[in-house]
Amino acid sequence: MVFERKIAWENEPPINDAISPYDLFRIPGRGTYNFIILSRQLHGCKLHYFKGRSIPHTEGGCEACENKNETRWRGYLAVCNASNFKQGILELTAVPAAQIAEKIKLNEPIRGKIATLHRPSGKPNGRIQLDLRPGKIPDKELPEPFNVIATLKKIWNVQDHMRTPHVLDIGVRSTTIEKLTGGNNGSRKS
Repeated sequence: MVFERKIAWENEPPINDAISPYDLFRIPGRGTYNFIILSRQLHGCKLHYFKGRSIPHTEGGCEACENKNETRWRGYLAVCNASNFKQGILELTAVPAAQIAEKIKLNEPIRGKIATLHRPSGKPNGRIQLDLRPGKIPDKELPEPFNVIATLKKIWNVQDHMRTPHVLDIGVRSTTIEKLTGGNNGSRKS
């Protein structure tokens, strides 16, 4: 008896098997970086730097908290690198994220604005300075923002059943991001 084997062809990989097409851009100590903001909102959560990587703070049973590891807040935006148009997620510390949040609270659109960032001290952990200015590309000509939370889940290898930390969406309802397991640094080259 011969069994016929059929291949189940698909047009795209399942989200859980695909590598994220987006990088996580973090601002290094040296250089000035320009991004076009694609997001209409800001997402953020508390993170721990624990066991050599950033992980999200979770309520109840947070291993980093149990080891008395402090949290730091980070904000996230869908952006496009202004020099090469590569899309990715921009990670912001609380101070520049507060500037973005203030614009949103004042009903000032952030989408399409140019975000110029640098660290005045030149140190990798120095304060990030943000300058926002109007962009020249009309909103309708910008790519639609990708789902930042879903992308972070993919970058950080998050499973839907994992415990979730609180995430603040400035300008929209609250939502969640689960487990954070890593990401790569952004650079001017890519």
